[in-house]
Amino acid sequence: MWKKWRPRVQIFIILFILGFIAGVICMTVKKEDLIYGTGFMDSYTLSPIKYLDIDGKILLGYVLRQRLLGAVLLMILATTYLGCGASYLFFLWNGIVWGLLCSGCFERYGMKGLIFVAGSTFPQAFFYLPAFLVLAVYVCDLCKVLYFDKNDTYLSKKSIFYRFLIAGILILSVVIIGCLLESYVNPFLIKFILNLF
Repeated sequence: MWKKWRPRVQIFIILFILGFIAGVICMTVKKEDLIYGTGFMDSYTLSPIKYLDIDGKILLGYVLRQRLLGAVLLMILATTYLGCGASYLFFLWNGIVWGLLCSGCFERYGMKGLIFVAGSTFPQAFFYLPAFLVLAVYVCDLCKVLYFDKNDTYLSKKSIFYRFLIAGILILSVVIIGCLLESYVNPFLIKFILNLF
């Protein structure tokens, strides 16, 4: 199965890297406006986080809405002509966001900024990244079978759709585990890292 998936996973990783590079370039070119003109990750923004008493339930509700919305939207778009394109754009956009975030934090805080970015993604990234990679592959598979592969019969399309639904439920479960970690574990790690600033 990995041999079949590897080229598609590589495409998503390449798109993420290209987006990351674009984000870094954008931040480098427009850093005066993006970093210093907006107060991006300045001490005024970050300092209060050290003293916040974070309610995990409220944070979980917010995180679930943010993460599951993207996953469910990709699953819905898999049933349209836009499925593959949406998956590609999802990884390209996330690359741009990460490029902006990493280069902005590095510009403002140096290595401490990169440690903050790394800490803000741990441990939930170990669940989100594989979940969204697998979801993107399934989205492209379903979209291609439904709209672009004329050799498949109705029964094979139906069985692939059911496999997609089962995989989607499992993937959403993994995303929910990531949301729980992001809501209940990650805030303590972020507070610890912020004490280094």
